[in-house]
Amino acid sequence: MKYRRKVLTKKEYMDHLCSMINEIAKRYEFDIEEIGSDGDQVHILFISPPRYSPSRVMQIIKSITGKKMFKRFPETRKKLWGGEFWSYGGYVGIVW
Repeated sequence: MKYRRKVLTKKEYMDHLCSMINEIAKRYEFDIEEIGSDGDQVHILFISPPRYSPSRVMQIIKSITGKKMFKRFPETRKKLWGGEFWSYGGYVGIVW
């Protein structure tokens, strides 16, 4: 989350985010193994085709979900100034 703000505190926020991520996974042929959150960050365990780098998968998920979360839940903008849902960075761990 941008500024490590605890935005995903309501169950409906996390449910909507998970359903969007699963829709994205179907469209881009990712396999989502698990999704978790502690309110200010999201953890996704996924398998993707080799044509996508892990950072590209993160970019796809963050760009689509950020726009749709603000559209569906405009009240989240009050907690996140600057008009961005996600922070710029991220962590990608690779398992062989």
